Amino acid sequence: MDQQSDRRRHLRYVDGATRVLLRGQGLLGRLKAEARTLLDYSRFGLAFAHDAELDPGVVLNIEVDAGELHVTGIPALVRDTRPEADGFRVGVQFTPERLREGAAEKLREELHELEKLLKRRI
Repeated sequence: MDQQSDRRRHLRYVDGATRVLLRGQGLLGRLKAEARTLLDYSRFGLAFAHDAELDPGVVLNIEVDAGELHVTGIPALVRDTRPEADGFRVGVQFTPERLREGAAEKLREELHELEKLLKRRI
């Protein structure tokens, strides 16, 4: 077990079929989505593969598509980016507190449901 996994406080789940969509501004201000591979997940954050390094502190708006469950509008803070053989591993922490109170609670419930779904798939 490496040092990074020793520091984790929450179990992580991996599912090769689940995709992460990053939402951001594209050319001419159009909204675009970039699909990325989910590397691991917990209800508090996730890691995904990316071809570019993202700076810690950057706020992303992400979606997680697990087939039968699709969670949208997840604000997430980039915590770290590590080089990998084929790009970068980006770790983010979910920040539902950036949403209105009712929306934040709904998002927390959806993230918990997603965690339970991924746990069943293992």
